[in-house]
Amino acid sequence: MTGYCPYCKEKGHKQIAYGLLNNDNYSILECPKGHSFIIYLQNNKYEWLIRNSLNAFIDRYYLESFMALYQAIEQFRVSFIQGSYISHGQTRLRTIDKMFSTMLDSTQILGSYKSAYLLETGELVDLKGSKHTLFTNKLSIIKLRNKIVHQGYYPSKKEVVASGNIIINYIGSVEQSIKVNVNPNPHNPRLVKLSSPVDINLINQLPKIMQPLNTEKIKRHNPKKLDVFPFEDTTLHLSGLISNGSKIPSFEHLVNIRRKNKIAEFEVDDDSSASDDD
Repeated sequence: MTGYCPYCKEKGHKQIAYGLLNNDNYSILECPKGHSFIIYLQNNKYEWLIRNSLNAFIDRYYLESFMALYQAIEQFRVSFIQGSYISHGQTRLRTIDKMFSTMLDSTQILGSYKSAYLLETGELVDLKGSKHTLFTNKLSIIKLRNKIVHQGYYPSKKEVVASGNIIINYIGSVEQSIKVNVNPNPHNPRLVKLSSPVDINLINQLPKIMQPLNTEKIKRHNPKKLDVFPFEDTTLHLSGLISNGSKIPSFEHLVNIRRKNKIAEFEVDDDSSASDDD
């Protein structure tokens, strides 16, 4: 990860800091001036995989761009399942987290996702003729993925763009169609942020609901007690936080957004405050 150092920014100049993102959705970064800090991502993992795909596409790594897109689909399914569990009153987040850490087979994830989708919508998904599917008349994402993985095929720029548009539209349209009414549980502090029944897109709210669990992991691996700055890339919310029928962006549109600020992955907002030890 690369981004502007918030401490150098306070002194009136911009300095790029570097770090590696881990699977708990945070990164320890350091700038050439010696400042160290932690960035905690308030995005779903599938959103960040889309961002990785856009970066790879800009650098003309089309194989890597496609694989990140395909990983985004699988992680989107995981987020959907998590959102379904929470919407039906399952708030033992550690248990949910543990389940997905042991669910290694993509066919298991797909089966659970299809069941959760049917439960939430009463409709079938990921079948030919379904409202939401990765099949089109011109391209099948699954067939292309198998060709790449099993035959060592290098996808072309045109194939990645076509795949990107299918996957972006798939995720964005499912996000738009799923609305759940979350009744907050006053006995569960992790859901206190949802202080009143609201009609929200729960999938996009998952990082904030799961934040106490992830913050706990950060504290456990933060012996130097570095400042933690939250960061959220709102351009990756394909349908917005609230389903409002807005137009889903194309893959090419997202590529153009990334081109403008690819050198610095993030910039801490002026009103962002570092976390304390509470």
